[in-house]
Amino acid sequence: MSEAWRNNTVEAKNQLKDTDLVTFINPEGSPKFMFLGNSITKHAPKEEIGWYGDYGMAASCEENDYVHVMMSAIREKYPNASFCITQGWKWEAQFWDDSSYSNFEAARDYAADVLFFRIGDNVRYERLDEGHDLVTGTEDYLKFLCAPHTKVIYSTCFWTRKPVDDKFREVAKRAGKPIVELGDLGDDPKMRAVGLFEHAGVAWHPGDEGMRNLAERLLAAWEKEQE
Repeated sequence: MSEAWRNNTVEAKNQLKDTDLVTFINPEGSPKFMFLGNSITKHAPKEEIGWYGDYGMAASCEENDYVHVMMSAIREKYPNASFCITQGWKWEAQFWDDSSYSNFEAARDYAADVLFFRIGDNVRYERLDEGHDLVTGTEDYLKFLCAPHTKVIYSTCFWTRKPVDDKFREVAKRAGKPIVELGDLGDDPKMRAVGLFEHAGVAWHPGDEGMRNLAERLLAAWEKEQE
């Protein structure tokens, strides 16, 4: 089993201020797309680890993170599309407990048409060993975030994390939906930003090539969902 994920030493807390966990781009537009994720989706500047962006770690610029690559592609089909970025590190930290949900009420009220589920890299194995139910925790969180009409595009973690990925596969199966496999990307050194950042944990995140491939896989799943 790949253990590449263990080199992600970026601390899984305080990745954004609570007031910035949910942000919008063209909120009055349509259709509505939500990106649910973690530091790969958006991480605030953190000087002590050499990260100065305010977007998906470790893209070279905002336009090259997977969210913005996807937004650009979606706008080709829907020029007036609306987007919501939901940074769920707090849910990852306590997925069995709905006390974090109050941070995401704006995302719930957004009533997305499509939700891209790309999260889970910070779920700690110890929490699973303690008996906390990730399947139920994931289903409950999505039930909170989704409107009745929301279509969810499921994916595994960026780095192979079989105990977590298997739970997400079960969630997708129970929903009658496919899941986008991403673990081979995070396990491939060419997809990471190694050598571009001094901090090893930052550098273990997807570089531009990893972001592009991640975006392409999620977009392909969304396009298939529309067939």
